[in-house]
Amino acid sequence: MAFILRALIIGYLAFLAVRLLKVLIAKISLIQPEGPSGDSRGASSGSRHSGLDPYQVLSLSRQASPDEVKKAYRHLLAKYHPDKVSHLGQELQELAHKKTQDISWAYRQLS
Repeated sequence: MAFILRALIIGYLAFLAVRLLKVLIAKISLIQPEGPSGDSRGASSGSRHSGLDPYQVLSLSRQASPDEVKKAYRHLLAKYHPDKVSHLGQELQELAHKKTQDISWAYRQLS
């Protein structure tokens, strides 16, 4: 009986941990704000990246050197890589994939 109770508690704690991670990821802007139509493109854009500032995506100032751009790109790509969240479920993997697409797009714009 104690084993079953322990398993239920561990399962519930894992469920709470996943919920907490989703909230934290949303707060660090892994999730793009949704536009009025429910997509993540923004109000009236035709492209997923229109309206995004590549410097802001990479957390850089406009005076950043090419080396700083490359360093920020590599750091953020390592931080948000979908393989790092593969054990947390499909939803978080998809969010991480979108974030890495934004990071790659921003790097291509600045290099």
